[in-house]
Amino acid sequence: MEDILRVFKQLASVLSTCDVSVHLVEVSPKLSEIQAVILTGGKVQPSPEDESAYMKGISKTGIPIFWYRDIQDVPPGHSFYLAHEFFDALPIHKFQRTEKGWCEVLVDIDPEVPDQLLFVLSPSRTPVTQNFIQVFWSLNSSLARRNETMWKCVLRLVSLCRGWPLG
Repeated sequence: MEDILRVFKQLASVLSTCDVSVHLVEVSPKLSEIQAVILTGGKVQPSPEDESAYMKGISKTGIPIFWYRDIQDVPPGHSFYLAHEFFDALPIHKFQRTEKGWCEVLVDIDPEVPDQLLFVLSPSRTPVTQNFIQVFWSLNSSLARRNETMWKCVLRLVSLCRGWPLG
């Protein structure tokens, strides 16, 4: 987001006739705090109870920034929807069928290169493979429905407000 704000600053003469603002959807209080420090230097204020944004501030480059807990709270307008790191945050479980049955694919630290991560197969049954593998498809279906609902909301906003989704 910092990079995007720097680009906006470089395009100030082009954007001077536009009403540019940044609207972030962040449910984590800790992450929104970190974002506020990085983007505004910590110069934010809580929004009044009657506003849909829970926090607002001005970026270091002079762009108004608003934080929301749900994408449906973001006011309609001509927009770009950026999903930076959004897909990384979706809960998933990955499985691989082996001669021992289903194993969960996990992320571990590479013992040869400690600052690198690698995928490994669980050496034994994990709680997910032990308790949920039979209901995995229904669980997966439920998560997929929730994610589909969120994407339908994004696409509806894009359609209504003439915006563009960027992943």
